[in-house]
Amino acid sequence: MHLWDRFTPIEETMQALNDLVTSGKVRYIGFSDTPAWKVAQAQVMAAFRGWAPLIALQIEYSLIERTVEGEMMPMAQELGLGVTPWSP
Repeated sequence: MHLWDRFTPIEETMQALNDLVTSGKVRYIGFSDTPAWKVAQAQVMAAFRGWAPLIALQIEYSLIERTVEGEMMPMAQELGLGVTPWSP
């Protein structure tokens, strides 16, 4: 998911992404530009419901933009998520 939609319930988003995985249209799912608390919520929801888990995050990370080192990187490590950085 390229950008978190704050108007769509995360349950609806995760169910739709799981449907894509189970139908074979995608192999894995990941988030980009999503707050750490929402990523953790989605991952826990997927685990409890038996849905496909997130496997990766794409985050803004560079020598200038390092704020993700505070929450995002530790959360990704704790949840076993791969991280792909992007930079402007």
